[in-house]
Amino acid sequence: MINAKSLRWHYPDQVMRVELLQLLSAIKGSPFKCSSIKPYWVVLVKSSNSKYDSARSIFACTRAIAGVRRSGLIHIWNCCCQITEKLKYNVGMLKILVVDDEQSVRRSIEKNLTRLGHDVLLAENGEAAWKIIQAEPIRFVITDWEMPLMDGVQLIKKIRATALPGYVYSILITANNKNENIIEGLYAGADDYLIKPLNPTELEARVAVGERMLALEDGLDQVNNQLEKLAMVDSLTGLLNRRAIYRFARGELERARRVSEPISIIFLDIDQFRRINDDYGHLTGDEALRLVAQVIKNRSRTYDSIGRWAGDEFLIVMPGASANDAENAATRIVENVGLMTLPLPDGGFHSLTASAGIASLTKVTGAVTVLDDMLQAATEALFRAKNAGGNQVDITWL
Repeated sequence: MINAKSLRWHYPDQVMRVELLQLLSAIKGSPFKCSSIKPYWVVLVKSSNSKYDSARSIFACTRAIAGVRRSGLIHIWNCCCQITEKLKYNVGMLKILVVDDEQSVRRSIEKNLTRLGHDVLLAENGEAAWKIIQAEPIRFVITDWEMPLMDGVQLIKKIRATALPGYVYSILITANNKNENIIEGLYAGADDYLIKPLNPTELEARVAVGERMLALEDGLDQVNNQLEKLAMVDSLTGLLNRRAIYRFARGELERARRVSEPISIIFLDIDQFRRINDDYGHLTGDEALRLVAQVIKNRSRTYDSIGRWAGDEFLIVMPGASANDAENAATRIVENVGLMTLPLPDGGFHSLTASAGIASLTKVTGAVTVLDDMLQAATEALFRAKNAGGNQVDITWL
């Protein structure tokens, strides 16, 4: 049984509900923390990754509190579902910076935001707030307009003019409710505004809007990152595609030029690959590409970059590798490809072999031009290896 005296109670609209922060802090992985939590509450509130199960666990815990009416339990259940949904999207505990030169206003806002489960930082003017923003990963700012040293509008303009790691949602507080002042604040970059004296319910609602906007922003960032990754990866082998490996090679050549390091590239091609496609079908050919790609990944250094160049050709970029290093690596890969057997549709197996051509450069004088020269040299070395019977390595020194 939980001691009801250790919890705070509200009576909005004559409906009783319990603060959930202390209960939430008992859930495994919850960002909510409470120093006064009792050890045995952890036993009562069972951790779960499911929104429904988490809410049900908190709900079961609150039912142990004597004196909660049925209407209150329903309200608690809804609160549990809402807060565990925030936990799911990792927006339940924002780090919110409150900026106001009046301590009473700062403390009042802090009290309301802390009750909602947010981590609150305080600053007495825009200058102090800007120092915090530069040092902390702040995503949400609530700032007064009129302050000494740097006012709220100046702070917001500074935020918008700076390339910060993520979007910073801002709410501007003003005692002036004239339309022209509100419009000026919004044009300065504020996302929303509040009129003094502050209404706690309105504050909560507008912060909730900001949470949704930041959640959407984070979702868009994730989608963009996924799309960018998909645009760089060959879907069949999981290696970099031609565009991505070329861009990486250019970057490594530029780095090699700056630090005066050697660089080598390897072109690798599966021997008789067209015959595999013709005799056993393209699905079997695809499996051969995947097998060889896996061998290359397993036998390359962790900081080498590997890409599928075209068809059955693979390009390996080896930063800091001398011609001897590249030759040893290519030989190791070719030998391991020779140990692979490709499963066939009829139940049999086909032995795989590959050839490799190397181009190695000890000193870089340019980026794009040299890369094209290296690719051409590696291609010529690959042709020599294949014309010599395949299953071997050839090298060109530049």
